[in-house]
Amino acid sequence: MVSRSPNNHYVIYRHEKIGLLHILSLLAFRRSFANYNFVECSGKKHVDLKNVQVDMHTARTLLVQKFFSVISKQLMIFGRVIELLLNLISINGGIISLMWKALTGSIKIPNSKAANYRSIIALIDDRLKFLQKRILDQQFLTNRAPRRPLI
Repeated sequence: MVSRSPNNHYVIYRHEKIGLLHILSLLAFRRSFANYNFVECSGKKHVDLKNVQVDMHTARTLLVQKFFSVISKQLMIFGRVIELLLNLISINGGIISLMWKALTGSIKIPNSKAANYRSIIALIDDRLKFLQKRILDQQFLTNRAPRRPLI
């Protein structure tokens, strides 16, 4: 977290330097915030932070930040696996078609560099299908011959 003011004063909390013992000492010893090595600040802000005592909300926030920084790689891998599975289902025509293609041995494996590989947002958002249908409708209407009068 970075907080900058117009006078170039700043406070940076380095979540990669925070350990569980730091968070426990925040709660137990109630030292000033500027005395911890994971807090980086400019000269004037260092003086201002000498008087700041850490409360429960700050410790909880730092604990959540540390937790997310620890599991970030696992979450990234999980997201890529979900995206691959959704693309596998989409490219093969749905779950039923995927099961049939698995029985017949004709499953198409999605390639992340291919044009038909989509992100999770594109897979769950139906606006692309709506846009494609709208473009097809416009093409149909413009290419259609004018109606002859009935009379």
